[in-house]
Amino acid sequence: MPGDAHVPAALAGTRYAVVAPGASCPSRRWPAERFAAVVRGLADDGLTVVVSGTEREADLVDAVAGDVGVPLAGGLGLGDLAALLAGAEVVVANNSGGVHLADAVGAPVVELFAGTETVDQYRPRSTRAEVLTRPVSCAPCRQLVCPFGQECLAIAPDEVLAAARRLRTVAV
Repeated sequence: MPGDAHVPAALAGTRYAVVAPGASCPSRRWPAERFAAVVRGLADDGLTVVVSGTEREADLVDAVAGDVGVPLAGGLGLGDLAALLAGAEVVVANNSGGVHLADAVGAPVVELFAGTETVDQYRPRSTRAEVLTRPVSCAPCRQLVCPFGQECLAIAPDEVLAAARRLRTVAV
């Protein structure tokens, strides 16, 4: 990482998780209200929850953060984002660049994996991870917008929280 990479000062000395609800296309995005439930659950576990995304994802980041998360949309360079992810107890994200960067810096990852690609091709390889998806006959579809209601992402927030807690338990 570049020498100027840092975690935002407000997080110094805190235990935190990062939730990244964005993705390159709608078919890869787990619903915002489910991400918001995960943010509340992680906060109930005593973590500060940073909800990260690009500047274009500011509305999504704010909606997911709600009144308990710390919204952080845009403003981070690649080194700062890598530093943020590296310090997280767990990262929860869609199949996206955020997952791959978290994997690269060794952050534990819960990945919500849509059927747009094959899991074995894009799953995290360098860190502890749980990939959550549902097998569907149409995968891999490579569709930008799912015509079938995203059955591959029919995952309950409680299942995501359980995966995050298992990864955090291993880390402690």
